[in-house]
Amino acid sequence: MLPRYFFIIVIYLFFFWFQFTIIFPIETNFNEFAGIVSLIYLPHAVRIISFFVIGSIAFIPIYIAEFLCHIIFVNQILTDALIRPFLSCMSVFIIFQVLKYFDFNLSMYDKKYFNWKVILFVGFCSSLLNSIFNFIYHVNFKKVDIDISIIYSYVIGDTLGVFFGMLMVTILIKLYAKFFLLNNS
Repeated sequence: MLPRYFFIIVIYLFFFWFQFTIIFPIETNFNEFAGIVSLIYLPHAVRIISFFVIGSIAFIPIYIAEFLCHIIFVNQILTDALIRPFLSCMSVFIIFQVLKYFDFNLSMYDKKYFNWKVILFVGFCSSLLNSIFNFIYHVNFKKVDIDISIIYSYVIGDTLGVFFGMLMVTILIKLYAKFFLLNNS
């Protein structure tokens, strides 16, 4: 189990690094909330896919990875670095538990539910919950005057992040198959 945790943490750190060094600087030109929300948040794809791959236990490596990202890249105070990753992880965890309650087996081993439509739906639902949690946190605890449009930005950014994250994973798998599996035949 530890190699999977480590792999998830490394992948999350890479996606966040890419987000922080490439996407956030581009967004600062047209997104007034850049740094708080992103119009395409790739790490959300890692959250969702990790939960599909190893189940609800993915909460642990995702939380650790998000905490590290908030400390390393964002340089947030400890309270923010503990609470915001928790809210994001809980949003995915809650959606998975609710769907599990309704007998949806959200696992990569269940071909019925492990497809791009279901992954995108779960990503959308958890991003909606994540946006509500973070909106409440910013307004009530950070006393930041944030427009309600930030909820839409969270939902759009997280959902597009899941979509493009899945696209990147698909391309990487196809490249791997092309160069490593097909050439060895």
